[in-house]
Amino acid sequence: MTFYTLALEITLLLAVWLAIGALQRDRRLTGRLTYAAAAAGAAIWAAGTLLEQRGEIYLLARRVQVLGILTVPALWFGVAAHAVKLPLIRRTPWIPLLLMVPVAPLYALMFAGPWSVLYLPAMDAKVMEVGPLFWWSVAYAWALVMAGVVVLLRGAIQAPEALLRRERVKMALSVLVPLAASGFNIARIHDGIWAPDFTPILIAVTLLAFRRSILSGGVLDVVPVAQSDIIRHLPFGVVLADGQGAVIDLNPAAEELLEMSYDDAVGRALEAVIGRAALDVRIEISSVRGRGGESARFALLEPPKAAVGAADGAALSSATG
Repeated sequence: MTFYTLALEITLLLAVWLAIGALQRDRRLTGRLTYAAAAAGAAIWAAGTLLEQRGEIYLLARRVQVLGILTVPALWFGVAAHAVKLPLIRRTPWIPLLLMVPVAPLYALMFAGPWSVLYLPAMDAKVMEVGPLFWWSVAYAWALVMAGVVVLLRGAIQAPEALLRRERVKMALSVLVPLAASGFNIARIHDGIWAPDFTPILIAVTLLAFRRSILSGGVLDVVPVAQSDIIRHLPFGVVLADGQGAVIDLNPAAEELLEMSYDDAVGRALEAVIGRAALDVRIEISSVRGRGGESARFALLEPPKAAVGAADGAALSSATG
């Protein structure tokens, strides 16, 4: 087993773990499905490359590999759009699927016999021959990735807090690493030389590095399940932040008191979020240590006494009626 093969196997496991973890996140987090799909795309890309290393099943290997290659750029754009909470992606979360439509015929060509010469003619041996539509697909993929970078940098400029600006700039710069690896591999293909493709490995590492920025953890990361259920039904607000001060969760009572949705609050600085509370809302900030040893902060928001009494009365009526 070579180092490259081992790296691909680790990448495959890592990407699958990231996808499963994203699906288990709070359903209120709108970008979790896109992030999970991007991780799955990286896993498919790595799986196809692994099959290619076996040496006997190039046709299947190329089909699996290309499925990941064609889907990841559109999904990356979706991840970037969700990271900055772009209004368009929040209204129409299926945009990444729409962006895959132009490359869908290319994948179909891989099953079209002699017509495959337009995209990837050589699929039965380790030969780097490509057709004219291959270069169009490369240009389209790079355009999507760079569009995601522009979205992140624009979101960083417009971010209301320094914490968000730093995270978005780091995300934008990080994607340039797998993009450079892809460019190197494409240059080798142009010369007709086969070379190891480290792009899926770097994509998975990038998704891992910014997992917390894109998929901020919920209450379940800090407290047991039974306690988290209690927190969600408390009559006063609870806002949870990680060690860097970025909000990672809040209960429905906090959403109501702050007049801010879960999706709008997650990722922003704790002080900026709780600063939206009315003057008659009492706020207490404390620290807590999670099960993994990571520190976190949380704010308790106590509504006016009249509101608490009304909420308690409603809960009592619901329980007895």
